Amino acid sequence: MYRPSEKAFTLVEIIVVVSIVALLMTFGFSSYTSAQRRARDTKRVADMNEFINAINTFQLEERRGPNEDDFCESSIGNSGGSCPVSPPQSRWVRGGVWNDLVGGGYLSELPTDPLNNSEYYYYYEPTNPAPNSGGYIRVRFESPEQFAFYYWFAP
Repeated sequence: MYRPSEKAFTLVEIIVVVSIVALLMTFGFSSYTSAQRRARDTKRVADMNEFINAINTFQLEERRGPNEDDFCESSIGNSGGSCPVSPPQSRWVRGGVWNDLVGGGYLSELPTDPLNNSEYYYYYEPTNPAPNSGGYIRVRFESPEQFAFYYWFAP
């Protein structure tokens, strides 16, 4: 039975509170996803610096650049003349650049993109033919969405 003297929230008050909470959650979620993108981009920069340092050290000691096995090598695999490989694989193929840098002790593992899918992956391309006197590593950033090329040259 309805008693007008009892205190209670009206339907309008509840709707207003729920709307405010939903609005705050939307802003929080967008800030969270933006922070995730920036964190992944920061890891990409660190990975590229590590990769380039390993290539430079390899070049100084071996007097050549790291090799490649096929048309290209990428963190989602390679397959003859198809690069990037489709469907994407989960890691680098153990050959060429992997043998030179990881097998030679210059890196413990070749870096992989934080997402490592058909859109975001690392791509290694030396100048050909051997002795690979230079080349580049390509990476795609999320914020702003653009490609970056890290070049390396023979000493």
